[in-house]
Amino acid sequence: ELMGSAKEAARASPNRVRQVGAVLVTADGRRIVRCNDFPTGVRDLEERHQGDGRFVWMEHAERNAIFEAAKLGVATRAATLATTFFPCIDCARAIVQAGITRLCTRYRIMRTQSGANPSCARVSFSKKAGWRCISPTRTNLPSREQEAYSVQPIWRASD
Repeated sequence: ELMGSAKEAARASPNRVRQVGAVLVTADGRRIVRCNDFPTGVRDLEERHQGDGRFVWMEHAERNAIFEAAKLGVATRAATLATTFFPCIDCARAIVQAGITRLCTRYRIMRTQSGANPSCARVSFSKKAGWRCISPTRTNLPSREQEAYSVQPIWRASD
């Protein structure tokens, strides 16, 4: 259910390369749903999509949800965050600093053309922060292979 909501949120993203959704569920059950998007008041202009513009102008879904909680005065300690992509290192730090103790996401190590692994720093940081990896499950459907998300966390920060 959480991943379904995160996927739905991702569809609202103006990002033309990668749409990411995030659902933050607080300890008392409140939900905050966000996607990667332009910050409040920043207009969606064509040049902001060119080259590295999306990295400069768009806020990631994970931090967008955390910032929305802050604006609303909602505590994130012991919260759960579901996101459609494995968090970048900046988002990983924000998740730890916000006190989020459960992260549901895809665990996928991506490689560049050179074979370098940009995800290693994120995985290393996550492990040093006390998170442990639980492998996701995969389900083969007749027409295509699809990722299956479980309700249990893929990462859990230790208290």
